[in-house]
Amino acid sequence: MMRDRARLARLVNDPDRPVLFLFAGKAHPADHPGQQVLREIKQLMLTPEFIGHVVFLEDYDLQLARWLVTGVDVWLNNPVAPLEASGTSGIKAAVNGRLNLSVLDGWWAEGFAGITAGAFRAPMCRILTDATNWIRRPCSMRSRKRSYRCITRAMPRAIPRVGASLQARHDVGDSIFQHGPRGAGLCARHLLSAASQHRRLMQNGQEEVAALVDWKQRVRERWAGVHLRLLSEPPRELPRAGSLNLRIAASLNGLTPGT
Repeated sequence: MMRDRARLARLVNDPDRPVLFLFAGKAHPADHPGQQVLREIKQLMLTPEFIGHVVFLEDYDLQLARWLVTGVDVWLNNPVAPLEASGTSGIKAAVNGRLNLSVLDGWWAEGFAGITAGAFRAPMCRILTDATNWIRRPCSMRSRKRSYRCITRAMPRAIPRVGASLQARHDVGDSIFQHGPRGAGLCARHLLSAASQHRRLMQNGQEEVAALVDWKQRVRERWAGVHLRLLSEPPRELPRAGSLNLRIAASLNGLTPGT
């Protein structure tokens, strides 16, 4: 993308269809090539012809991701194939009606078929030949951007196919790659616990889900009025292996101890 600056400048400054690139993400402290990419993006956004068209959003977190998936037109992910670990950020974009544009690697290799009706498909622009050498091919793409039709096709097809089960498989695979069998075991236990909780909540026509939502809303509304008051002074010294008993008065602001 950044190798052909002249072409990129024409693209973003098109008077009829201007483009704004929003970059967000973080590089691992040991990922020096990734850090260099971020430095190049920051330099690019300060270049006169790209000011206002290339923006880097710092401190990528859950809230920023929420804003992005509700506001962008296309979710661009251009990893170096076949080195994509999972690419599951595109899953949350797909289930929120965003259009994915990526090379066929990671989850997108499994999730591409049928999700966007072939509207967006990027060829693999870089092919790994060995540990140090790359074959570089120019990347060109013609898109049939019928956004509304693609979005309405994407969501009902993407949600059943790229939900938690696919992400779980990728997460376990990433844990094995990064931490070995122990990491996979920890990841699997957390995922199994979450799956068990999901099954419990979905019983009885989702009544448990409604009850949980009502409970969270009730606690959120009343929590600011909850207060604790100490009724007894703690002792100045506590014997080794001794116990500490305190009397506390709780004002629950309409909440009950059991809930």
